[in-house]
Amino acid sequence: MRPPDAVPVFIRALKDSSSSVRETAAKALGELGDGQSVPALMDALDDWDKNVLFEVVYALGKIGDRRAVPALLNALSDYTKPIQDPSFIGLVLARLGDDRGLEGLVNALENGSIPFRRRIAMALGESGYVRAMPSLRAMLDYGEEKGTVFVAMALRLLGDTVTGPEMIEELSRPESWRRCRAACALGELGGPEAVQPLIASLRQDDRPEVRKAAARALGSLGDRAAVEPLIAALADGGAGVLNAAVRSLGLLGDRRAVQPLTAVLEDLPEAARREVRFSLEKLTGDGS
Repeated sequence: MRPPDAVPVFIRALKDSSSSVRETAAKALGELGDGQSVPALMDALDDWDKNVLFEVVYALGKIGDRRAVPALLNALSDYTKPIQDPSFIGLVLARLGDDRGLEGLVNALENGSIPFRRRIAMALGESGYVRAMPSLRAMLDYGEEKGTVFVAMALRLLGDTVTGPEMIEELSRPESWRRCRAACALGELGGPEAVQPLIASLRQDDRPEVRKAAARALGSLGDRAAVEPLIAALADGGAGVLNAAVRSLGLLGDRRAVQPLTAVLEDLPEAARREVRFSLEKLTGDGS
């Protein structure tokens, strides 16, 4: 049983000159779980020590008080703060389940590094916040390739059944960026009905970025009907297409790809050889 004055002691320690003391105090307040410490922990989000900040965010998530949402949103959007992994704030916001926090996560998908956006997408998807779907769908209209994948990931986790069929139709649009976006999204949102349209894009699209995105999506979907088209794509001279095909053949795990991958190995630059060896290891256990 903790002493009755423990919480005030640790609250005062959040202002100690020693960062290790502040870190310990934040961790202790999270363990105690007392709501009276929330205002002090919110103030401590202004701390400039990364370890203190981590413990403060963790403590606020553990206490689970929604009063912390505005302060956490400010911290999430402040890129000057020395937070090791800003997406951790997003995960805490998702767990708090406050609509303001979840809308903040939608906005955060537009910013930050690739790993940051991946974690935010996962947090949104796992939150079950279906009201985010219109905003996420709108983001597909201007997201670049990797951002599209993360937005699509969030939509898949939220149970989206509308965007996949729409993306299949987009594969035939005249604008190459739309076709590329559609292929990227279908790697997350497509079902069996997307396989043949993606194969057609891989074989016939005149833009290498679209063929590359189609090759990646086919690997993600895991349908072995794509094996032979992906083998044929090993002869594609378009930028990035061969690497995408190699990676997807490794994911599909079909031994029909072993001989074709071995055959192209020696004619490739070293970076591409590493990708081939990695896929051969997956298929045979021996990438030599």
